[in-house]
Amino acid sequence: MTNEPEEPKDLVARTAGGVSAATLGLVGTLLFGPIGALVAGATSPLLTDGAKALERVIRRRLGRTQEAVDAAAKFANRSFEELIEIASEDDRRLEIVGRAVQAAALSSDSATICALGRALATGVLATDDAKVDESLRIVSTLASLDPIDVKVLERMHTSGGTWHILRTDDNSHHHAIAEEFPEAESVIDHVVARLSQQGLITRPDAGGLAWDGIPWVVTDFGRLCIETLRSAGAAAEGDSP
Repeated sequence: MTNEPEEPKDLVARTAGGVSAATLGLVGTLLFGPIGALVAGATSPLLTDGAKALERVIRRRLGRTQEAVDAAAKFANRSFEELIEIASEDDRRLEIVGRAVQAAALSSDSATICALGRALATGVLATDDAKVDESLRIVSTLASLDPIDVKVLERMHTSGGTWHILRTDDNSHHHAIAEEFPEAESVIDHVVARLSQQGLITRPDAGGLAWDGIPWVVTDFGRLCIETLRSAGAAAEGDSP
């Protein structure tokens, strides 16, 4: 007798402790807009009327969201249902949830997804308004970064010191970003601009984005984001069999 392949479990079935229909609808709306409450359920007519390609996209995004949900619940030692209930009382906390699940759905990096979940839990449970704002900034920033942005920031943070985009005779004692990432040389200006605009790197003695001889350094906020990613990555590795 041939066993039928097991259908992927939906967000309700996979969330520790269960998630109510109302919570699932809210998460679906945050992920997919007005049709979210419809497409978030595995029995949705939209998913059973032959829209297999759309179903795969939705399931893939929900799977990534589930990773963030699990990370948030584990870090907070509460069910995701409880976190949603707390967040629903405050628009800023609800915004953290919305941005985190949207970013997780679109991310392909497990450490980033886990970091989004941890930042979600931290922000929702924070009693200090400054901590809520910090978590919202971390979530928003991680959501805006591409993998190459994270790699560059990680390398700059790990190696320390000061960095130029290109190596010249005048800055031979500094690190050169383009030398570290030759495969990304064509987009390195854009990477540096994005990291700077997000407040992750800065040029202490210069304003704006003029590419002169003044080197770049990682900011305190940049270090905070990298440490958040590292902590999340270590937690994810610890969960691996």
